[in-house]
Amino acid sequence: MSITRKSLTEGKGPINRIIRVEIISGENLFPVAMTSGESYVSVNVGDKSGKMRVSRKTTNNYFHSPDNRIEFRNVSPSTKEIIFEFHDHEKRKSAKNWGKRININQLLPFNTNHIKSFELEPIEEKVSLHSEISTPVTGIVSPENIIVPSTQISQTNITNSMTSLRLEKTQQFTTISAPLPSSTPIKMTPMKKTMSPSKLATKISSEYQCHRIIQPDLLMKKISKPKITVSLYLFPEVDPKTEKSYKTLPLHNAVERSDLYKILTLLESGKVDVNAQDEQGNTALHIASYESYNEHIILALLKNAPTIDVNKENLDKNTPFHFFCKNFSNPNCQEAMELFFRHGVNLEAQNKNLETALHTVVRNNSIRMLLVSKLLERGVDVNAATNRQSTALHYAIHNERTDLLSILLEHKAKLDLPDDHGQTPFMLAKTKSERYFKTVNDFKELIDYLIEIKASDNAIAMLVKNKMFKYKLRNQTPKTLEKIGILSSVERIALIQKFKLLPNVPEVKEITENENEQEERKKLLELIEQGKFVIEPKEIEFLANIGSGASGIVYTAKYKNVTVAVKTLKATNMEEVKEFQQEYGVLSKLQHENIVRFYGVIVKKQFSMVMEYCSKGSLYDIISKKENSITWETVFDYAEQIALGMDYLHSRTPQILHRDLKSLNILVTMETIQENGNSIEIERLKICDFGLSRFDSEITTSTKDRGTYAYCAPEVYYNQRYTTQSDVYSYGIILWELIYRVIYQKYQRPFQEFPELTMDLQIIIQSATCDLRPTIPPSTPQKMATLIRQCVMKEQENRPKSGMILTALQEMKKDFKSNPQLWNASIIQQN
Repeated sequence: MSITRKSLTEGKGPINRIIRVEIISGENLFPVAMTSGESYVSVNVGDKSGKMRVSRKTTNNYFHSPDNRIEFRNVSPSTKEIIFEFHDHEKRKSAKNWGKRININQLLPFNTNHIKSFELEPIEEKVSLHSEISTPVTGIVSPENIIVPSTQISQTNITNSMTSLRLEKTQQFTTISAPLPSSTPIKMTPMKKTMSPSKLATKISSEYQCHRIIQPDLLMKKISKPKITVSLYLFPEVDPKTEKSYKTLPLHNAVERSDLYKILTLLESGKVDVNAQDEQGNTALHIASYESYNEHIILALLKNAPTIDVNKENLDKNTPFHFFCKNFSNPNCQEAMELFFRHGVNLEAQNKNLETALHTVVRNNSIRMLLVSKLLERGVDVNAATNRQSTALHYAIHNERTDLLSILLEHKAKLDLPDDHGQTPFMLAKTKSERYFKTVNDFKELIDYLIEIKASDNAIAMLVKNKMFKYKLRNQTPKTLEKIGILSSVERIALIQKFKLLPNVPEVKEITENENEQEERKKLLELIEQGKFVIEPKEIEFLANIGSGASGIVYTAKYKNVTVAVKTLKATNMEEVKEFQQEYGVLSKLQHENIVRFYGVIVKKQFSMVMEYCSKGSLYDIISKKENSITWETVFDYAEQIALGMDYLHSRTPQILHRDLKSLNILVTMETIQENGNSIEIERLKICDFGLSRFDSEITTSTKDRGTYAYCAPEVYYNQRYTTQSDVYSYGIILWELIYRVIYQKYQRPFQEFPELTMDLQIIIQSATCDLRPTIPPSTPQKMATLIRQCVMKEQENRPKSGMILTALQEMKKDFKSNPQLWNASIIQQN
């Protein structure tokens, strides 16, 4: 069967747009409920507008379809923004108006759905902090009293946060109505009209004691803002000729053309048979699931058609779920899977070849591991057989997939089930490479032994999952068994006693993942040297979700037989995408053992970055876990590796400024090196996340910086030029984290010892205006304490260069080797 997908925008230039806005909910809309007056949300797109009335019965509102929907047709491509406004006109009170602008390009590509939550800013006449402002003399205007998002920072953020206090003009003094303790008399000084926000904060802080920080709960009511959640769609305007082609099986045609707007309007009309079948027996959901990447098409059908039959069979007895498992390629598959489950999908349904969804998912070349894990979690029959008596394990071994082998065996797949030719999966493995067969045999020996000693199903699953092969068992401890998930202390002790009876055989040297991939990685790097940076989506197979953040989701994946990390970026301003692509040509050429290697970018379907995978996570992950042993040797090793990576960046022409150095952006992996003829594994630290990096120039200012507050140098707050020494400040904070961890043998966040700093923005204000820094442990050896202090000095020119840092670390390492007792004496043993 072949289904050809047609794009509505294929071969066309700029076209008009359709924008659909659905208001989902509103929070903090009114100070109190049950007041009288008028209130509504208005949405403006170019010269078009629409509004929706809001009930004043409650402070929080939830809106329902279709009354919450506002739609704009024939929006010109030149229209750049959607403007949201909330109007609160309470009787006998001044009107309050709030607003927010959304860039329309953030909704690209067409035919996708975006859920956004945001606070609204006051749009009534506001008093600038550049002019005379005041209220009764009861407190201090200071940016440390302001709440802003903790993950991004710029001078604009600080200024906006300060101005949003909506101060009143009554006298020539700068204050707010948050009362201070009455123990200290307050004397106010008039402010100049032209004083900048940062200078204003500095002057205020100098007028008062820097450690006097107003508690945030005193300000919550003052700065509480309405927050709304919206669902946004961006569609291409429909050609009238295309509309006429929808007469026969309109829903099928809309799906084939990826026309999300038409799909939604057909479903909302209630006049279309969502389960209608074409001549091959396919429903619209079959077509949406076949070779699909746009999850919004499938989600629209599953969310908006309550009578949809997810078990409808076509002429080949394939259900839509068969197609979905075999062909869906978007790693963002979890919501669609859950909706299939909610609609009662039959996981054991068999097509004409008696294949279940588990058989078809093994043949999915893009996201098979993500889907297999979900199916197995749901209890699918792992040993179901086709009309040729093949199981999913037969399929996995045929493709020599160790990851599939492991997860299927973990869920009780059998190695001894013969197909119609009498060949078991184990026998099939013998026809594969020697290395692969050895792995299969190791699993078989482990499982046979565990069954023999009557280990529990959970113990077998956990030992298989963690590849604790039989030759490794004798050296295990109760603690290691607990760590991998064997939670019963009685069983752990019983297993260890039996493991000790195993013969003491020399541990077989395993070929590590790094060694396995060494040749493939060389080939990959050769491609990069040839300038092959753009990667086709079909070249990537996603394996697992390993993390997510504000900018996107990170997956492990296979690319040309190399395990890589793929960071998928959420819909963003297309100019930012273009800017990154322009910088990528330089970033991709960075070659240093302490810099994460970039392999390429995916620009089709979903913009993604493909980079080196680091198996141990971030430096933060390592030092924040108490069970990890951190010694002075570890500190010197980590500190030197980070400094080497930073020095490499700063030594480039032009110099590269990282702008977001922190322990979360230092990744750790295991590498195999040769030493005295022996292969040994070491920890390698690598600086990552160059999303904020910029090349040094005369116009590089910190307004572009969006790093985490605790690691930001004072010049970020003062909107001064960002230099290599700004990175050195961040390095100093990381060095402090390492020192604190080794001395106290526990992790503490920078500035955590100051409980009054409850908001991130307070940290940068206090560090910039009052020279507040994390407290260096008193027992820190003098040379190390001096280096930290130098790195975090307020003046950039007084901070050491990266080369000087490396020299200082080398000298300290020599001191440690000559007198380790002195350094180890600084460690405070915890009870």
